[in-house]
Amino acid sequence: MVEIDPYDPGAIPVKRTAMGRMGHEACWISKAEKGKQLAFYMGDDARFEYIYKFVTKHAYDPATAGGFLLDDGTLYAAKFNDNVTGDWHALAESNAALMREIGSLAGMLVNTRSAADMVGATPMDRPEWGAVHPGTGEVFMILTNNSRRGDGNITKPIEELTGQDIGSRPPNPRAERIRPHHPLTRGW
Repeated sequence: MVEIDPYDPGAIPVKRTAMGRMGHEACWISKAEKGKQLAFYMGDDARFEYIYKFVTKHAYDPATAGGFLLDDGTLYAAKFNDNVTGDWHALAESNAALMREIGSLAGMLVNTRSAADMVGATPMDRPEWGAVHPGTGEVFMILTNNSRRGDGNITKPIEELTGQDIGSRPPNPRAERIRPHHPLTRGW
């Protein structure tokens, strides 16, 4: 994830390593409220990859807010249940199993996909776009497709790790996804 300053065309873009290394499509921010931490929601746009959130260490204050808020925080990977509830699993030094396996927070952030595999995050169907409802804070993620879900082959690292062809289940109810047809989406 790279941050640019739209108000300063000469500013040097800043790599936001604390937000993890993955196939970021973009990220969506929670409602900014004074005194509360910010959450940034992200999808890893690849088959069988994950949905993440990054929560800033410091609370938001409009008088001092700036990119420094993205320097420190905790990265989480989503794990969904079959009833479509779920939990966020920290990819952090506080996770002893990850520390034993990967060895450092820097290792987890550079190898974000592997860390998410290890905490049992739910493999998704190319989470590539999202939104945060400005009133309720609900997070919506769009899943593009995954023609390899339930295809009878064990090919992706997560399938190799689990030893199974991952088929459809409630958080990912179908393999083939149909792109919406709308006048603004010509060519889809």
